[in-house]
Amino acid sequence: RPRLQQLFEQILEQLKKKREKNITGLEALNLEIMKRLKGKKFLLVIDDAWDYDWWSELNGLLQQGALGSRVLITTRKEEVKVKIDDVYVHPMKCLSDDESWCLFVNKVLRRDETEEELDRVKDVGRHVVKNCKGLPLALSVVGSLLKQKERKISDWEKVKNSPFWKWDGIVDNDENKEILSTIALSYMNLPFPLKRCLTYCSMYPKDYPMYKEDLAWLWVAEGFITEKEALPEETEICTAHTYLDMLVGCSLVQFNSDLKLYKLHDIVHDFASYMRLNENANPSNLSLTARTSPSQARFLCITNSHESHVDGTQINQHTKLRTLVLRGDLCRTYPLASILSNLKWLRVLDLSDNFHLQVLPETLGDLVFLKNNNSARINFKTKKP
Repeated sequence: RPRLQQLFEQILEQLKKKREKNITGLEALNLEIMKRLKGKKFLLVIDDAWDYDWWSELNGLLQQGALGSRVLITTRKEEVKVKIDDVYVHPMKCLSDDESWCLFVNKVLRRDETEEELDRVKDVGRHVVKNCKGLPLALSVVGSLLKQKERKISDWEKVKNSPFWKWDGIVDNDENKEILSTIALSYMNLPFPLKRCLTYCSMYPKDYPMYKEDLAWLWVAEGFITEKEALPEETEICTAHTYLDMLVGCSLVQFNSDLKLYKLHDIVHDFASYMRLNENANPSNLSLTARTSPSQARFLCITNSHESHVDGTQINQHTKLRTLVLRGDLCRTYPLASILSNLKWLRVLDLSDNFHLQVLPETLGDLVFLKNNNSARINFKTKKP
């Protein structure tokens, strides 16, 4: 659900191949993009659109391009397809039985293992594949789960007969029920530390890019990985790296090898948010979290995608926060000193990309439990405390 200004900023960033700091405001962005697109042929890809409010403004802007330019939009929402004046619609069908089996086998096989070595469990595997109903994400998740299992019928039967195939925990998400069932099945087979690390990622907005070093330090600061819990001959940070790799191996976290960043698929994000219950504060309505009062929230992430509807003073209600992320130059308008004075239990503070923040408030020194303060890409005039 992109804001129009955010979408324009991202388009301009791609056109210039670097972040623009000096162009602000919708009209200025509009003019700059028109200038750069005029007479040029382009391909614009907008992935996983959930609404269409931005289309009329963007469509007019794109008319400046040369003949032959194309816009590719992917969506799972029928109303988006109806409202956008498309030239061609390509409906995505579920995988066939043979395609499903090929994807499943690709995920199940270990290095140097052949499909013939699955013969003993092939019948059970076919049944599991049938349960996935041709959905690629479901096949990837359950295939990655069975990759860790012995090639024994009894082990595979436990997965086939799991009650999680009928799990309906997120009652308002029936359209993704089969995928959520396989995610729940995989999640319940994770060790407890990995469960905490996965659900922590749901604090970020959907489709938000995450970086390995950032996640590692955050998990350690939150106490998810202590010195006692670290893997043999590894530091806590190295163990955090290993945990992230394991979550990628389970197909619960997606890794972009070109950009070196990690993301949660939005359905995995839905599941992880559900498992967090009342611990994630809702940036879209800080007076309420998803299920309970603000004083019970533990994690809050606000980025510039939320900026237009977030009242910074309401952060003060979340007095039990352990993690606070304010990214995207939000501190120019937020009462940071007042906010920090109320967050006595804070362990993690991320203020990166606040370009206008020049001095950290003195109240930062009162946060006795603070273990991680990320202030990357901030133009300090004085030394940080």
